[in-house]
Amino acid sequence: MFNYLKNIYTQNKFRLFISVTYLIALYGIYRLCIDVSLWWLLISFILAKFIGVFGHTIALHRYFSHKCFNASPAGEKFLAWISLFVGVGSPIGYAYNHRHHHKEADKPLDWHSPKISGKLYVALGLWQFNNQSWFSNKGSNVPRDLIKNPTFIFVHNNYYLIWYSLLILTALIDWRISVYILTLPAIYCRIEANITSNCINHNWGYRNFDTNDESRNNHWLKYLVSGEAYHNNHHAHPHLYDYAIMPDEDDFTARLIEKFIAIDGPQTQAGKLKMDYK
Repeated sequence: MFNYLKNIYTQNKFRLFISVTYLIALYGIYRLCIDVSLWWLLISFILAKFIGVFGHTIALHRYFSHKCFNASPAGEKFLAWISLFVGVGSPIGYAYNHRHHHKEADKPLDWHSPKISGKLYVALGLWQFNNQSWFSNKGSNVPRDLIKNPTFIFVHNNYYLIWYSLLILTALIDWRISVYILTLPAIYCRIEANITSNCINHNWGYRNFDTNDESRNNHWLKYLVSGEAYHNNHHAHPHLYDYAIMPDEDDFTARLIEKFIAIDGPQTQAGKLKMDYK
């Protein structure tokens, strides 16, 4: 019986986690309508942008998934721990999924192609609610470059335990911390990524490069997600940490990487290389 229940949990732990956080977020929105100050919502939004930029865009996407720049050991630890609060999986799990997306972009094995699965399905993030077998059957490769680092392994093996522990501990201190400081910012990041990168950037916009997928650039999105708006540029040159290639494009996130995170090294040097477009 124990093994049976353990197998059920293993197959459904990610969608269980996703469901729990969405329910907490919905409760938070409900309480905002009744008796909670909108200052908590403002704090959630500010934290969401900080976590979204440093935890998602810089850490999970550009560093762990694509290794676009070099970081110091302390910088790696910071990126690993800040990425935890995005609530979309460990650096190892995210890299596993995202590298597969690049390999199978807008093909039948892609996790979240609006071309294959439908715009609404992807924009709402419904693909996240599949069980582990669904992800395994799509096929992918373990990011072997990440499983050598003990910090990454620790975060990966204890991801859900850390999250559930934080939810309980913060709720015991003040339930609003659990909802508006921990959960809602993660939900914002999740919704933003599904609507912008996964849906809009694979449907509407312009293309600088004839990639073998439906990736698009969208100038309007740069005001919301900075360089992530230039998705076609990224799919064409995933090794670059600066997604702005043409003269009228700008990637503020790349400036943050250069100023606060990146150190000199072969990956950083390769990530700086640009063709003669500017």
